[in-house]
Amino acid sequence: MRRLVDDELKRIAGLAFERIRTEPQRALRDQATGETHWLEFNLEPPGKAGNVISAVYKTPVNVELNFLRASQDLATYAKVRGLSDRELALFVMTPAPGTMPPAEVERVENIPGEQSWNLEKQGFVVAAHASAAALAQDVWDWAALQA
Repeated sequence: MRRLVDDELKRIAGLAFERIRTEPQRALRDQATGETHWLEFNLEPPGKAGNVISAVYKTPVNVELNFLRASQDLATYAKVRGLSDRELALFVMTPAPGTMPPAEVERVENIPGEQSWNLEKQGFVVAAHASAAALAQDVWDWAALQA
């Protein structure tokens, strides 16, 4: 799923893609304890951090856990790096029409709506689409770089 968004983002951003996309695993060392902690997010344009995540799961619990992990990692990174509101973003791939039974799609789609509201109140930018192209365009607009 991230690869689909990456491919579309490369098309949109051209060479600027390398200034937006980062390796998803990041080690941060706690200065006080010396312990290393691992965070996962895959977008880091200058002064910002974000993540492309999936809500294409059959169980709402998996979708909620994905949101929780992604938002915690970004919030922690923001605290350590001194990032502020609107500099953190979650881009959520939702199920495409016809890929799941309608009742499951509705249950899964309700979660991003509720989670989005909570995260936006905390200063996150949140976008959800069933299309990789639409998600990549939102990433590009949020990153605010010149191609």
